[in-house]
Amino acid sequence: SGDAAELVLHQYEEAGEAFADRLNGAFAVAVWDSRANKLVIVSDRIGLVPVYYAQRDEGLIFGSGVRALLADA
Repeated sequence: SGDAAELVLHQYEEAGEAFADRLNGAFAVAVWDSRANKLVIVSDRIGLVPVYYAQRDEGLIFGSGVRALLADA
């Protein structure tokens, strides 16, 4: 939801890459930092929501399930 996205971005702005330590629950999230020109992808500490990724010629694809990657094949 919009509120959750705003919370994640606020935490990233305050804590940088350590923002995930401030989040609770099961999650996988990606934040594009345009100032630093980098992508930060994190998931919950327990790994309830995994993150799968693959490097393609066109760039990086990622998702919380293998189906997301296969859909791009």
